[in-house]
Amino acid sequence: MKQTIIGYHRDEREDWVAELSCGHGSHVRHEPPFADRPWVVTVAGRQSMLGFSLECLKCESSAYEVDAFRWQPISPSDVAKIMSGFGAPWWIAGGWAIDLFLGKHTRIHYDTDILVLRRDQNLLYEHLHDWQLHKAHSGTLTRIESGDFLEEIGDVWCRSGDDKPWAFQVMLMNTQSDNWVYKRCPEIRGPISEIGFQTADGIPYLKPAIQLLYKAKSETIEKDRHDFEHASAHLNSAERLWLMDGLRQQFGEGHEWIDYLEEIGDKSP
Repeated sequence: MKQTIIGYHRDEREDWVAELSCGHGSHVRHEPPFADRPWVVTVAGRQSMLGFSLECLKCESSAYEVDAFRWQPISPSDVAKIMSGFGAPWWIAGGWAIDLFLGKHTRIHYDTDILVLRRDQNLLYEHLHDWQLHKAHSGTLTRIESGDFLEEIGDVWCRSGDDKPWAFQVMLMNTQSDNWVYKRCPEIRGPISEIGFQTADGIPYLKPAIQLLYKAKSETIEKDRHDFEHASAHLNSAERLWLMDGLRQQFGEGHEWIDYLEEIGDKSP
């Protein structure tokens, strides 16, 4: 839902937040190449945007309690700083993984996802001992206590304190031996060593074909369609074939992306 910008303030990290007419706030960072908003850094620029509208995700969703809407997602570079020294593999996931692959910011990101192997979750909890962690399941958020090991739940929300907004979420991935396993269709799997790429400055992220498989739904939502349309044209032939095969295994009655990928393949030189 679009809401009008009525003012601005800085948060505790000195980042600019647009104050919206609905009463919520939305970060408006200038972080090229992923967030290109040069108008944020000057008084005149910010004033020029008063009255313009931004999407307010907090107004759109009704799945969680109001507290769960308080998201101020941090950037992939901030995640990399937090995860520095973590003694196990991890990757940026979600829409940010697509933008890191493309090397440009293609849309607003209302959250920041990272992927960690389920078997390494206790190492993660130890590494994030200064953070407050909640498991998200069936529309509820429950604090993770010492000694917890999540066998089925795969979504952990992270914030720096009770009164702080959610900063990022961790997705836990199943494994078998040295392979990652796709939970929705366990026949789909692959070597953990080949699951991701790295940016030039060393930020690990999930390979786009794998991320797009996770984004595929029976009824595709707009942001996932956006990510698919931007990333699919940049997949090589092997990646397209792998994604098509995964979509066919997951969706026995077919999926709209399969025909699109086949068409791209037909047009390849």
